[in-house]
Amino acid sequence: MKAKASKGKETARTGKSVYVRGEFHERIRKIVQTIGGNEVSIFSYIDNIIAHHFETYRDDIVKSYSQNSDKSIF
Repeated sequence: MKAKASKGKETARTGKSVYVRGEFHERIRKIVQTIGGNEVSIFSYIDNIIAHHFETYRDDIVKSYSQNSDKSIF
């Protein structure tokens, strides 16, 4: 399966900085270079992983979050 660029208009320049473990960064860099060629950035790859996580675990996140807050997370 070919990695895809991020769906949103967000770019690394408009996003926020996050620190990633060195070993994870190296692994992600290798994955992006090998699978994505020059078409996918590390930012886009991680953005897709987070989007997938939110889609997959949305119900669990909402349930846990609502136990501690009156506001909606999504």
